[in-house]
Amino acid sequence: MSTSGELKLTTEKVLVFKNGDCLIIKKGVGTSRNNTYWTEDVPQNTILGSVWVDPKDGKLISFDAGVQTTKEKSKERVLCTDFFQLLDSNKGSKCTVLLPKDKVISGTIREALVNNIDEEKTDKPVQTSGLPDLSRSYRSEAIKGNLFVISNDQGDHIVRIDQVQQLILPQNSKLYTKKIITKTTKRLTFRFEPKEEDKQEKDQKNNENSEKDQKKTTTDSELSIDEKEKSDKQDEKKGELITRELIIVYFVVGVIRWIPTYRIQVAPKSEQMEITEDKKTPKQILDLSCQAEIINAGESLVDAYLELVVGVPSFKFRDTISPFSLEPTIKNLLNEKIPQIMGVSRAPNQQI
Repeated sequence: MSTSGELKLTTEKVLVFKNGDCLIIKKGVGTSRNNTYWTEDVPQNTILGSVWVDPKDGKLISFDAGVQTTKEKSKERVLCTDFFQLLDSNKGSKCTVLLPKDKVISGTIREALVNNIDEEKTDKPVQTSGLPDLSRSYRSEAIKGNLFVISNDQGDHIVRIDQVQQLILPQNSKLYTKKIITKTTKRLTFRFEPKEEDKQEKDQKNNENSEKDQKKTTTDSELSIDEKEKSDKQDEKKGELITRELIIVYFVVGVIRWIPTYRIQVAPKSEQMEITEDKKTPKQILDLSCQAEIINAGESLVDAYLELVVGVPSFKFRDTISPFSLEPTIKNLLNEKIPQIMGVSRAPNQQI
């Protein structure tokens, strides 16, 4: 089981209304050491004011929606196309560089300062309403930079890449590099109040650190801050594993629809019955059946209980997307629908 706080969400129940509005109930279970839990299963097209979270135990302090960006090198190797990529691929190797005015520097490649300013390819999947798995974007960047560091007996030489006229590397040097993949994902984060004993222990430790800091010089205080941050991270890793369960409920628009079709069948004559008192007028028996086609635009319905509701709910802000969906048009919609909350003034003759 993951201890990073990631919630494993399962859909428990889905109520689909005639107009395409859906009430979705999900259960999330996760384990964390720092009372923070998260999921990338961010609902799309959520109606404003219709997201609720109910923890099974513990006190939920807050939950918010945000964007998580991570960078990692791809597994695919590509040929180096410039000096900087060659230097980055051969860090730790000996090299000799020829600079302007016949200046030569020899030493060990200590570091290539990557800044990834050149974007080679952008690949953003089309976002389909209600598809959490597509609420992420990927960007592939070639490794680029302006500076690199060569170390020798004289010290560290910081050289601009555009000054390099020639680069000499040992035989069998690496000629391949890897692209950097930037992943941007939406994320819901839930924060719980620590247990009472954890709070007391943390307060006691903060008091001890505060007393130590007062006795030290400015340099020592700066060092103690670094030590404190390092100690806090270690304590976080050593913290008690807490598994929590919570229920997430929300309304969405247009994610799941049900389209009814009706079938009318006339019963055979042998099954016709007379209903009048004189028994001269036969009753026409009709079999009426209803069949519904479910159109699912993205929510997982595996092992979920599904109800079809012949009715339409009413929402004042039905056409306003909740900020928890992290849609790019949220700000404009909020300014238009509820300017008094967003701090936007309207003209006296404008109506909401």
